[in-house]
Amino acid sequence: MDYEVSTPVPGSVVEAVSWARLPFEPRGWLVDFRRDLAQACRTLTAGPDQVLHAVYSSADRRLSDIENVLSYNLGTGALRAAAAHGLILERSFAAPPTAPHHYRYEIVIDSTPWRCWRSSRLLADLTMDAPLSLFTEPKAGRWWLAARRGEVTTQSNRSEPPEAYALSITVSPPAGWRGSLSGLIKSLADGIVSALHNHTGPVDQIVDRASSIDPTLTAGELTALLARTGPAPLGAVRLLTPWGAGVQWRPADDGIVALDVRVTSGTAPGTVEARAHLVEELTQSRLAQPD
Repeated sequence: MDYEVSTPVPGSVVEAVSWARLPFEPRGWLVDFRRDLAQACRTLTAGPDQVLHAVYSSADRRLSDIENVLSYNLGTGALRAAAAHGLILERSFAAPPTAPHHYRYEIVIDSTPWRCWRSSRLLADLTMDAPLSLFTEPKAGRWWLAARRGEVTTQSNRSEPPEAYALSITVSPPAGWRGSLSGLIKSLADGIVSALHNHTGPVDQIVDRASSIDPTLTAGELTALLARTGPAPLGAVRLLTPWGAGVQWRPADDGIVALDVRVTSGTAPGTVEARAHLVEELTQSRLAQPD
């Protein structure tokens, strides 16, 4: 059998195994796998003090983004109710016992610790204003711009992206937002990671496309932001390239092994805070004993 989806604890836990990683555009049996996994995940609903904890496990170390594998490729609507208050996405490199790829989605108490990693050194933290327009039309470039215009405190300067790191984000939504956290996570994470990089590529073919990133962004401001050579907590990469009439963002988000995003009312509405950390991997025995 190519895949199997199960609900060991109906309404609380969904598990799946497969012989191939779920891609963005599945074909063949992977279409059926996505449908069945998404249908099972729609049965998960988080209570007021609960969040979604999802882990993707595989010994396959080819590049993958956990927000894609666990959320975006599944269809963000599948996790809307489960991630209403927050979500934790983790990447485990432990080999599953029955198939090369294992997925686990679980509703947990919001104080539940990460299962596969723990934070070590702080790389950077940031605070940004996030108006309603960022939530209703979420794009990586707009989140990058908001983060770069915000307050970024760096604790590290790297020439290369770290092999593994964690990103923790707290979102205080603006008044009037009725969307879902699962629909934000891809663009939000990409934008924040991008803001912690320096750009190494050419800018001459990019700056004239500033308005495609955000209507308020001028070519002059974009040039200044891309030319900035201050500390780069997540290293230097060719951050964006021309793409059609706009640009394509290329952050090194494949290094994220723990992504923790929470919705809060404890800060001013329309505020996003984030912290990037290096991480230490927990022991395989810890991974083998889910809570």
